[in-house]
Amino acid sequence: MRAKGYAEATVNDIVAMARVAKPVFYQHFTDKQDAFLEAQQHPTQHILDTCAEAYFSAKQWPERIWRMLNALITLIVENPAISHLRLVECYAAGPTAIRRAEEITRSFTIFLQEGYHHRPEAQSLPRLSPQAITGAIFEIIRHHVAQRDYTALAAHLPRLAYIATAPYTGAEDAIRLVEEIRQHPNRGA
Repeated sequence: MRAKGYAEATVNDIVAMARVAKPVFYQHFTDKQDAFLEAQQHPTQHILDTCAEAYFSAKQWPERIWRMLNALITLIVENPAISHLRLVECYAAGPTAIRRAEEITRSFTIFLQEGYHHRPEAQSLPRLSPQAITGAIFEIIRHHVAQRDYTALAAHLPRLAYIATAPYTGAEDAIRLVEEIRQHPNRGA
């Protein structure tokens, strides 16, 4: 999918790249879309587990967000083919693939819920705020994955942490917190 894109890739391309016979492919999948959906779904639990482990490795919520986003970016950079499939090609693979991509984006809203308790003013934020925030973060990530610009993506960690925390902490505090965490990333362990 990364080489040709979903629309242009064929089952012949898939079996050639996987070095399996076509009958073996059809023993496991009904068609190209079925294989795509399985490849899209397969790493989901690992991604969430890795991000949750990173999140809970810090004591304070802003550090938790930083670590979770760092883990997510690391997974994306270390797995460019899967990242491209999950974040870019899903939009060419049809409604089920798009829905699955949106589900994983929504699953990351759980990491933002603690922000509502960060300061009293955060409690008045709309309950859809986490969806808007994760949507913005994943759109930035998706853009860099589509451009195959993984170096720039890694450099966006402070910006992504700011986007995630600012609505809850306030803009000024978010800038201060992100800068402190950036300078001392292991402080909150």
